[in-house]
Amino acid sequence: MPDRILFPLFGLIAIAMIALALVWPQGLGARSPGPLGRQPVQQTQAVRDARARAKAPPPELPMAPVMPSSASAVPAPNPQSPPAP
Repeated sequence: MPDRILFPLFGLIAIAMIALALVWPQGLGARSPGPLGRQPVQQTQAVRDARARAKAPPPELPMAPVMPSSASAVPAPNPQSPPAP
């Protein structure tokens, strides 16, 4: 390809890449410059709260109280004792 076509084509590609870099979002964590910029989803308060809840240890739940039942109050028969008359 002749240089007369190749170098202007490279120049146009470079200008297009620079223009795209000016309007494309800067990444997931960085904010784009205004008037095109907006707050990324990862920096909203709801997402920060969800991330904090996920990092925190789970709440410790109290154990249920053990209630004596009437069936456990009756002693089990001993198989080695003599049968009752």
